[in-house]
Amino acid sequence: MAVLYRAHLHSLELQLELARHGLPFRVRSGVRFFEQTHIKDALAHLRWVHHREDELAFKRLVRRLPGVGSASTEHLWTALSALPMELPLGDALLHPDVQAHVPRKAAADFQRFQSLMATLSRGGPRGPGALLADVLAAREAVEASDAAARRAEDLRQLQEFAERFEDVPRFLSDIALVSEFSAQGALDGEPPDDVLTLSTVHQAKGLEWACVFVLGLVDGRFPMSQATRTPEAEEEERRLFYVAVTRAREALWLVYPHTSLPREDGRLLLTPSRFLTELPAAPDTVCDTLPPPEPDGPIRIRELGPDPEPGF
Repeated sequence: MAVLYRAHLHSLELQLELARHGLPFRVRSGVRFFEQTHIKDALAHLRWVHHREDELAFKRLVRRLPGVGSASTEHLWTALSALPMELPLGDALLHPDVQAHVPRKAAADFQRFQSLMATLSRGGPRGPGALLADVLAAREAVEASDAAARRAEDLRQLQEFAERFEDVPRFLSDIALVSEFSAQGALDGEPPDDVLTLSTVHQAKGLEWACVFVLGLVDGRFPMSQATRTPEAEEEERRLFYVAVTRAREALWLVYPHTSLPREDGRLLLTPSRFLTELPAAPDTVCDTLPPPEPDGPIRIRELGPDPEPGF
């Protein structure tokens, strides 16, 4: 049995539930979602704001600043560690003992870093979605490229996923749980049918399972938002959809959510993937459709079509 999805982030909710219930699964992947550098960098901000003594999180963030090397990083951490913990994070980064170890060529970037950390730690406890929104807003624009667009999409979806959590500790705990289970390893070759396999559609090419579930079949996820900007990109998404629906030998389930994860202003009513309407109908076709669940909050209607051009 296999569960397929367009991007690894689309399987997070399923992975959380499987991990919580102790149900074994395997993940086929290249670089796992939470092992990607840009995801680790974004989460490191939350880790350090939540736990000021997280040395690895601080060093990861500082080493990403141009002009800051290993020696400067060690000196900066030593200076910060000597300051009283009750000193606000933004003020601690501005303390003369810390500033004395900021390389001259890194001064401007360190100032932006200090400003961001002051923003993240100001005003009492905040949810992880709000914190990640500030992290994303502070990112500097880079030259547009396919890789940059993919990173921007990853971060946008990470931030959207984080909005369902009320506090940072629970969010980071669940992320750690998913990472632990995902670390069971990517598979080599075809897995046995008696083990639940989670895979992107890309990684499923050439493989088959007796039963296949395809998740996240809504516009904005499959096809991906950026893929609807050009006919060529949308056609490539259509070919991937064909790959997804031809992986099952016996039973195929096509699954789409009616609404998004809870947000501060309610849920979003999602639009089923345009590819579902293109499926051929036949007299012997068996299709079970479940009614939408009762909403647990206000619902706003929005189609997840193309997003604004990301500044990443």
